[in-house]
Amino acid sequence: MRGGHYYSLDEVGARFWELLVEQGSVLQVQELLLSEFDVEPERLSADLARLIDELLAAGLIVATETQDSARPSEENLPRRPSPREEMPFL
Repeated sequence: MRGGHYYSLDEVGARFWELLVEQGSVLQVQELLLSEFDVEPERLSADLARLIDELLAAGLIVATETQDSARPSEENLPRRPSPREEMPFL
């Protein structure tokens, strides 16, 4: 790598990177991560925003101006049903 720097990611970060290469859209990746990991949407959004900022600052990714690749935010997160909605018999 340029500059002799090495980077590492945790499990979710590594999966984000893998899916971003495949999908090319942060929002699509975010939806997939929500289905793969037991994480609250707000937490994932905040974690991905921080990771994206770090990757941008390091020059490891480049932002594009497409709507699909927009920065994750609470407004564009897929809504997870509450436990009551998932189990209407309760």
